[in-house]
Amino acid sequence: SSGINAEYGASHSNSQIEKAFIDSFNSLSLSQLINSPTHHSGNTLDVLLSNNVSSITDIKVLDPHSVCKADHSPLSFSIKSTYSRKKSPKRSVYNFKRADWEKMNHDLCSVNWEFLSTIHPDCGWKLLKECILPYSALIPLL
Repeated sequence: SSGINAEYGASHSNSQIEKAFIDSFNSLSLSQLINSPTHHSGNTLDVLLSNNVSSITDIKVLDPHSVCKADHSPLSFSIKSTYSRKKSPKRSVYNFKRADWEKMNHDLCSVNWEFLSTIHPDCGWKLLKECILPYSALIPLL
């Protein structure tokens, strides 16, 4: 096996599979960041692909026996990343234990709900929400 060496590109590969593989990550704007042998025969078989080369640092090909006995060398690298923690929005939570259920039941029992059986479900849902949402004022927030 000749190994994957993206440095030369697909035109310098010996096999169609290797050319197709290199073409696939080139078409996705991915760069192969391993440029030294990762196999005991001297080939570069392992890949580290990134579309942001500057975010990958400290790339090292370690001794093949440093993790376990293998014919491939393990890779070590760091990823530079910055992020900002989004503040959670303050949520409103209803206190259903303190709701005025009697008033809500009384008022909702006086509505003639028959209209819901004669209209399209989407319209019915919209009207139902319009009838019920004002009653959220009878449920205090915590």
